[in-house]
Amino acid sequence: VPVHPSGAYRHNSITLMMEREHGTLEVLPVHRLDRLTSGVLMFAKDSDTAKEVTSMLADRKLQKTYYARVVGEFPSGEVVVNEPVCTLTPKYSICDVHPDGKEAVTYFQRLHYDGQTSVVKCLPKQGRMHQIRVHLRHVGHPIINDPI
Repeated sequence: VPVHPSGAYRHNSITLMMEREHGTLEVLPVHRLDRLTSGVLMFAKDSDTAKEVTSMLADRKLQKTYYARVVGEFPSGEVVVNEPVCTLTPKYSICDVHPDGKEAVTYFQRLHYDGQTSVVKCLPKQGRMHQIRVHLRHVGHPIINDPI
């Protein structure tokens, strides 16, 4: 379900469903996730708060922490991936590590290994499209069941 109305989704979006369910006049998304990603969405009830939180995110005053279950035994200790990420096909949001890409640094730490998969804490320094999944795939530990 898209976060806000767009394209064919004019009536079934998260913002419109929240407004209908909670009777709020307006709900403004201040942070959303890449398509096909689960997690927390952040909304504001007014434009001043939306601007403030958006500014805090842009100025890196808020740190976002992500968790991923990946294939195999991820290395212990901190792993830093400093590889540029490029959108190869914008229409389909296909991204990969590429020398012509934008700077992207992600810090990873394995939290658990169950003999087949690892749970990894992910801290992206930037917020490139699909940065975490691209970096995990690049180091040989793709996210479990990731369709992208």
